[in-house]
Amino acid sequence: MNICDKCIKQADKGRYADPHSDLLTIGERRVFRGGMTGGYEEQDYKCKACGAEFTHSNGKNDYGWMLQKS
Repeated sequence: MNICDKCIKQADKGRYADPHSDLLTIGERRVFRGGMTGGYEEQDYKCKACGAEFTHSNGKNDYGWMLQKS
């Protein structure tokens, strides 16, 4: 499977970036509370154009947009 240009660009974005227009949410948002960072949330996404899957994490020490499958 080839990853689309939008997903290639998304993989380099940080935790504050919005999903691109072809990313759809998958499942429920996961909320993690406590710890030294004060907690964070994660959400999974899948691209309707190329099928690439991402996890977005908004935690202080997390990576933002993480490509899972392409």
